Amino acid sequence: MFEFPKIHQPKMVILQVSEALRELITSGRLKPGEKLKEIEMANSLGVSRSPVREALRILELEGLVEITPRRGAYVHLITMEDVKDIYQTREMIEGFAGFLAVENMTNEDIADIEKLWELMKGLSSNENLESYLAASSDFHNKIITCARNKKIEEIYQGIRNWVKFLRSYVLSYSGRMTSSLEEHERIVEAIKKKDKYLVEQASREHVRKGRENLMSLIQQQSKSLSENPIGVRFN
Repeated sequence: MFEFPKIHQPKMVILQVSEALRELITSGRLKPGEKLKEIEMANSLGVSRSPVREALRILELEGLVEITPRRGAYVHLITMEDVKDIYQTREMIEGFAGFLAVENMTNEDIADIEKLWELMKGLSSNENLESYLAASSDFHNKIITCARNKKIEEIYQGIRNWVKFLRSYVLSYSGRMTSSLEEHERIVEAIKKKDKYLVEQASREHVRKGRENLMSLIQQQSKSLSENPIGVRFN
């Protein structure tokens, strides 16, 4: 009889630690360039340093963490190349997914999308960034799901952590929440009209605006760092 492999508890701990750290990074609570101190994280999570070290290696492979000999681990510093690659992929996926979703959405689906936008609106007035990000993710995931295309879903899942990471960064630093909310509203109105071309256009424009804001932010911070290197710290 076939025997299943044994599940080792330490591996489960490593996965739990990596998930906890991934959430802290992609939600923006740990900032790009911030030093990740193994001892402090192990104490906070109630584990030994070993699973923290292994979890950091997992996140390094995902591109969210950088590990440098003799310097340690840091949250990945966002580059222009990151922005270009992720936002080009996002624009393609979210635009086409919006186009397909209109053909499949029920009235209940449309109502759900509108409720998520209303939730985002309420959260933006309270400047509740973390909850706003969660509602925004649900908004986009709902459209992706309604596209009814498994390959699109798989590709989107592959970049989901990076999307969340970049989104939290630009929203937390640039004061972009208001314009983001307006862009989501245009997507909602296009969906309610059941105009798939307008939905695709609004979705692509939303992604492009996010990319422009993020690239501008990176340029501003790079200039600040070069002009005042002593006054900028990431740890």
